[in-house]
Amino acid sequence: MIVEAGLRKGNARSGGSAEWYASRGLGVIGKIAPNRQVITRADSAFCTHAHVTAVTDAGAWFSITIPQWKTVTAAIAAIPEEDWVGIEYPEAVWDEQAGGWVSDAEVAETAFTAFTSRRTDEHVTCRLVVRRVKRLGGNASHGQDTLFDTHRHHAFITNSTLTTIDADRRHRGHAVIEQVISELKHGRALRVETVVN
Repeated sequence: MIVEAGLRKGNARSGGSAEWYASRGLGVIGKIAPNRQVITRADSAFCTHAHVTAVTDAGAWFSITIPQWKTVTAAIAAIPEEDWVGIEYPEAVWDEQAGGWVSDAEVAETAFTAFTSRRTDEHVTCRLVVRRVKRLGGNASHGQDTLFDTHRHHAFITNSTLTTIDADRRHRGHAVIEQVISELKHGRALRVETVVN
């Protein structure tokens, strides 16, 4: 069910007015499915203070990919090696950077404070959940000093109470949806092939 949609004029930023759409959409969901815990998923274009605030004000959970800000990379580097646990995906996830499908990885999490460039009372305390995938081929290197060369890290922030693995699986559902949308845009989902024997 689509609860909120709209066309924007001109070359609009992906995350533009996200808080407005989130507030309206979550308001509708609250009316048609009251007392349900809602989780919103979004990519890094929507990782803004205004959007996160709109979601939390509506009583929903957020699960939003976060850019590789310095605070994020520092938090990832501080995660102890023993905290990483394996995860397998029921359906493979498309990895843009690798240009291929990923069916297993490792995940970990740490406490995180987002939007620290804002006033202290506007900081958002949440969880930073990170998925890491080993780099393959000639780009891979080894050693403690090459943490970000041996793995690709995909991080998101969330306020959910899901386990680390469940939070990652739920968030990765967003990537599956984006892949379907991409296929629809490029007509691949509508292509029919006929085989004649």
